[in-house]
Amino acid sequence: MDEHTLIGGSDEAGGGPAPLVVLVVDDDELVRWSTVRLLRGAGYEVLDAAGVDEALICMEQQGARVSLVLSDVIMPGQSGYELGREVRTHWPHAQVVLISGYTPVAIDRHGIDTAGFRLVRKPVADLPGMVAEVIGPARVA
Repeated sequence: MDEHTLIGGSDEAGGGPAPLVVLVVDDDELVRWSTVRLLRGAGYEVLDAAGVDEALICMEQQGARVSLVLSDVIMPGQSGYELGREVRTHWPHAQVVLISGYTPVAIDRHGIDTAGFRLVRKPVADLPGMVAEVIGPARVA
């Protein structure tokens, strides 16, 4: 994507508590958009990025609003683990969950260390439920 997309919710002042914002990072466009639609349907505001570089730009622009970074682990260039480390360093308020279709053994074979991060295996049976466990239920206006 050329531009970071904010989907759902509103930025209107006085509308109650701020909405919970999730940044979805996945190089697979179909997976990314399916995740975005699912979380938007559950009432979360969702930003998306196709990779680590794009996600970091998004965090520089919107990081103060982001409650959760939900990132694929294995992507071209940098990994979701590397993104998670950057997020924890610069935006420590944001939770990070790594998600992958690979087994932990396959992730290890790629030389990626996921220690210290919650790792969830794709497909996730109840993705909105898992997100709610991490950051709380969506705040619907």
